[in-house]
Amino acid sequence: MVNDQEVESIKRNILRSLAETSDIELLNRVQAILNQAHEWAVESTQVGFRADGSPYSLAELRKEIEASQAEFEAGEYLTIKELKQESQSWK
Repeated sequence: MVNDQEVESIKRNILRSLAETSDIELLNRVQAILNQAHEWAVESTQVGFRADGSPYSLAELRKEIEASQAEFEAGEYLTIKELKQESQSWK
């Protein structure tokens, strides 16, 4: 397990190296890595809970939305009239 002092030391070393370099390719690569890490953090952020109480992430929510949109576009839905008729059988 890495302790806080080690983390701070690594950060200082990285910052020092970045401040001293003029290698644009290296800087672009570091920036791309940081952007990717940020995107991953955002996508893995918990945004809600399922009916069973289990959490779901933004990435999972996006996936569910895309699946629902595909179902809708394929005509896989009930109209209000159809839902009312179906709900009569629930009694």
